[in-house]
Amino acid sequence: MKISSVNLCLLILFLFSINFLNNESRILLILFVLVMCLVHEWKLPITTTGMLLGIYSVIYYGFAAVYNPSMMTFYIIPFLLGPFIGYSIGIVFMRILETDKEKALKVVIYVIIAGRFAHGLLNFVVSNGYSGYLRNGVDFWTHSTLAATGQGALMTMSISLLFYGVFILKKNKTLEKSAVLVAVILSAINSLMSASRTAIIIMIIVFLTCFIVYLFLSKENRSDKTKMIFGLLILALVLTVLYRADIFRIRTYWETSPLYERINNESDFIKGDENRVEMIMNAFNSAWDKPFGDGDMTTTAHNLWLDALKQTGWIPFIMLLFFTAIVIKRVISLLRCGVVSQETKYLVFSVILGTLINFAVEPIMRGMPYYFVAFCIIAGAIEEFMSRLDYNVPADDMERR
Repeated sequence: MKISSVNLCLLILFLFSINFLNNESRILLILFVLVMCLVHEWKLPITTTGMLLGIYSVIYYGFAAVYNPSMMTFYIIPFLLGPFIGYSIGIVFMRILETDKEKALKVVIYVIIAGRFAHGLLNFVVSNGYSGYLRNGVDFWTHSTLAATGQGALMTMSISLLFYGVFILKKNKTLEKSAVLVAVILSAINSLMSASRTAIIIMIIVFLTCFIVYLFLSKENRSDKTKMIFGLLILALVLTVLYRADIFRIRTYWETSPLYERINNESDFIKGDENRVEMIMNAFNSAWDKPFGDGDMTTTAHNLWLDALKQTGWIPFIMLLFFTAIVIKRVISLLRCGVVSQETKYLVFSVILGTLINFAVEPIMRGMPYYFVAFCIIAGAIEEFMSRLDYNVPADDMERR
């Protein structure tokens, strides 16, 4: 495989992830055609999980199109073709990247994270740091209003890498480690200025979960784990002192941020939040009355799975749950696998966990369907990676990598 062709595929994947010129649907199709050409065959990579995802997409699209015939054409790529195409692209990418498969998996994930983060960063810049926007910024490509929900979703994958960047990436990988930590810091600043509680909560949950998983599953000796715990306590103490004494104006910056205002004050920042529980209950109540969905694609439960239930009924909802469960099971198997390096384990785990949390609290298919497609690309790459693991490699050798 020519390196230039592979690099072209990665470039197009990045352009898809950054939604270049607001053309992510067309770029996705171009990427699919290109990667299929590079494997010298036009046989779709059919797997059981891919078929489940494809059937889900057909049913979801079918109900959505019947209920909203005027949107039938518009729904074709994001709802009907996008998820299965994305999953197939993830599988094929692992086949055309002629390098060790762990590196290939990391490259695919890094490119998607970089594209989504770059899009969010561009939005942050043109929105003047969200100063005075009351949680609504501007999209770099369309120059239209962009709510903090969409902006936060662009930063979710990058902000989930705090534990990975601090504790997992090796010290000798200075450039990679610095890039990850800078992305985490800028994503956190974006969350403060756009008053995005979701992103900060995701960062904290993923960090703590990774820490717990590390303590239970890591093959590091007890003294190394003790050092990590001690280091965390020292870090917490230092941050507490810096905050209390307002060194570097940390406390001032926090207490004047839009996120602090949203959390502590009754203002426009908090409008609508009290309806989240009601949205969830309405989704279930609606599903019992209308088992094939209500077809209303504009009102949501702010939850990927419950939106499928409310909008298109029980069948797509159950199939989407099965697909999600398969992805989670595969990630758990990867975490427990002795022939996979820690870097790959925690990169995959951090990104998947952060994304799933985001799926649970935001209306993904309403305004961010290609976010789900990006998730499907990563899920496809993970499936292919797991199917190609060389279990004959000594586990100790992999852990030292």
